[in-house]
Amino acid sequence: GQQIEAALSYTSATLSGPYHVTYENYVRNDIGGPGARGLHALNGLYESSDSWMFLSVSSNKEWETLCRVEEFLELGLRQEFFSSDLRSKNDLLLREAFEKIFAANSTAFWIRTMSSIGIPLVKNVTAAEIHGDEFNHERGLIRDKDYASSGELNSSWGSTSWAGNPVVMSETPLQDVFPPIFGGDTVDVLEELGLTTEEIDHLRETGAIPMVLPIKI
Repeated sequence: GQQIEAALSYTSATLSGPYHVTYENYVRNDIGGPGARGLHALNGLYESSDSWMFLSVSSNKEWETLCRVEEFLELGLRQEFFSSDLRSKNDLLLREAFEKIFAANSTAFWIRTMSSIGIPLVKNVTAAEIHGDEFNHERGLIRDKDYASSGELNSSWGSTSWAGNPVVMSETPLQDVFPPIFGGDTVDVLEELGLTTEEIDHLRETGAIPMVLPIKI
């Protein structure tokens, strides 16, 4: 059967994987640094009149749809943006044009405008805003628990929130996500590796693993 779960380690491995690749004569062209705003003009952060937001236009069809919006009509008529190749070649010019357009209105205005035509655009928010959003809690994207009076080893955590499981499956039940307790998975991992109960007990006796798990820290 399927096991659907999410973990920061999985996300980190996926996102950082390309940066671990190297070989002779390999030339890096990584996106990074304080000026990085996205992959290109059609996929990146823009400042509105009151905050920041992220735009993603991923196809010629979406570009054509965008250029039917009043504020972008002029861009669709400019020869340097007629094709995806030309837009790529003139990426900096396109970004500068977008920056002027987006700065003229609020994020709420642009979200309404883009949502009405099916163009992905979202407000850029902080982690605190994500964790405090009621919808994210209802949707299961953020989980929370008050450990202060729970009597568990991690009671010192107090009221804590963490990333939940973002996946929605039609039939397969999801695995719930909880913060790990230090050493809490030691025995399960050793058993998964094939160690018997006697061998694990021997590890405890020799001090290789603590006698009592999980460890209170």
